[in-house]
Amino acid sequence: MTNDPRSAMVDQIFLSILGRNATPTEMSLNRLLGPDIIRDVANTILYEDSSKYNELKLMDDTSRVEKKKGVTIVSPYNKKCGISTYTENLFRHLKGKIAINIASEITRDRGINPEDNSDENGVANCWSCFSDDFNFKILEQVTKFGNKVVHIQHEFGLYKNNDLLRRLISNLKRCGFRVVITLHTVFNESVFDRYYSHADVIVVHSEFAAVRLYAKGVNNVTVIKHGTYDPINVGKIDSIEFVEQFIKMEPGDILGCSVGFITKDKLQEETLRAVKLAQNKVKNLKFLLIGSTGRREYDSDYFPLLKALESDSIKVVNKYISDREVAMVLTASDFAIMNYHQTHHSTSGASHLLMAYGVPSISSTSKILDDLDSGMSIKVDGGRIDKISEAIIQMCNNEDMRFNMGEIARLKGLQTSWEISAKNHIKVYESILDIDSLDTGKSNAN
Repeated sequence: MTNDPRSAMVDQIFLSILGRNATPTEMSLNRLLGPDIIRDVANTILYEDSSKYNELKLMDDTSRVEKKKGVTIVSPYNKKCGISTYTENLFRHLKGKIAINIASEITRDRGINPEDNSDENGVANCWSCFSDDFNFKILEQVTKFGNKVVHIQHEFGLYKNNDLLRRLISNLKRCGFRVVITLHTVFNESVFDRYYSHADVIVVHSEFAAVRLYAKGVNNVTVIKHGTYDPINVGKIDSIEFVEQFIKMEPGDILGCSVGFITKDKLQEETLRAVKLAQNKVKNLKFLLIGSTGRREYDSDYFPLLKALESDSIKVVNKYISDREVAMVLTASDFAIMNYHQTHHSTSGASHLLMAYGVPSISSTSKILDDLDSGMSIKVDGGRIDKISEAIIQMCNNEDMRFNMGEIARLKGLQTSWEISAKNHIKVYESILDIDSLDTGKSNAN
């Protein structure tokens, strides 16, 4: 013990909380602080030491356990989120074919609806987007499930700390798991590759995304196209009645729509201004923009701007719509508009909704809408109101073109169905386990 009273106080507090004296560095940093602050420092060290010990102990215990021939998907679930919707569809089509579980993000903001694929059987909510301990929480849950393959659904911003994600993948592999990660966005810049390149397999949704990774030496890549949804059968009359809750329809009207999140990213202001311009030439054109805001603060600020563009023939509705309601909007519509600013390598799930229901479209040339090719969609510069307007007029004036594009969209959707996507995922899982087939049957208990 030292004769300096302030140093003695630091040692006394450290001994009472940590069971040891302060190190020389800790002493120099804390000796001039008050006792309450020193206690906070010591408690923080205790928490960090305990967390590290718990993580190392969990890893040591997990590495000794024999893993089962199954898959745990790490993802948001039953949440107003495109990655959540993706996971729910994949989970639904994998269940019964392999042993499968979900280690999900804790948020639930959508409610359970069998038609929306939000089956919670085999799902455990265990980690938070906003927490620094998601690494430990995920590792703990996948250990409980015991499946050999861990499949992480990744989007930037979904995991609070990219370095923790990198460490999570390393920890999982050190414990004997095989790791698949689906990159729903691949940035043009390679600086982010270090966070996920050590996974066993990286799944991307397009050849362009794969080429970007190959060019920087990331070779453990496979392409699985975004799945196309199973259409829900809804009648035309019921669908029109649903739409008429928001916009009045008359016989002979042509209805255009845009469904999905309301956000500046989708250039919806440009879309609505183009519709207004087209209505000067197409008097029977009606348009419904329907979707929810609230993912980001500036999205909510964007809604009033769009609302100001409303008229009797253009309606903007802030509503999160269920899968059935999406089906009714698309069934009632003659065409859709999908607009987006230029993006990194990504794929819009909403574009596959149009394929599911055979809806012709007008879409921008953004990478995220590449799956809507020129056979099923009129491609335009999403920032050019005049060009979008010309495409709308062309779409409205040519019923045969709408029919043919819709048929091409529907057929393309069949080629990328979720059933096919599930089979392609199973091939990936089996390849990294070097086995002929995974275990089948019900999902493991939570």
